[in-house]
Amino acid sequence: MENQELIENEFTSVSKSSLIDLIWKDLESKDIEITKVMVTRVVNSAISIIADQLKQGNKVVISKFISFGKRLVKGRMYNNPQNPGKQVLKPDTFRGVAKFSKIFNQNLNGKDSRKKKGNRKGRKSANKSS
Repeated sequence: MENQELIENEFTSVSKSSLIDLIWKDLESKDIEITKVMVTRVVNSAISIIADQLKQGNKVVISKFISFGKRLVKGRMYNNPQNPGKQVLKPDTFRGVAKFSKIFNQNLNGKDSRKKKGNRKGRKSANKSS
């Protein structure tokens, strides 16, 4: 049954406005008085700050969740489709990249993300007698 739900919801997405609604409702349920306009401004500000930091060449890391960065895509020569005999240079560009953290992915898959306590592989326990 759980796998069936995953298949049915595979293409469901949450838009920015839906995310704002969810945040606003969550805060209201915790008796935090905030307007939807304020939540919208906070979300837009966060997105804008992340984009500005990437433009400046900084990596943005939200611990235990995601990291944002940019990657150089090398320019290349290609044939102009409207004039096949003429080649055009596509300049170097940057592409945004995002990577979810290992902990986030483990939680997403229902795995316990806490580090297991105990002996490391290949080490002998101090309590063991030889």
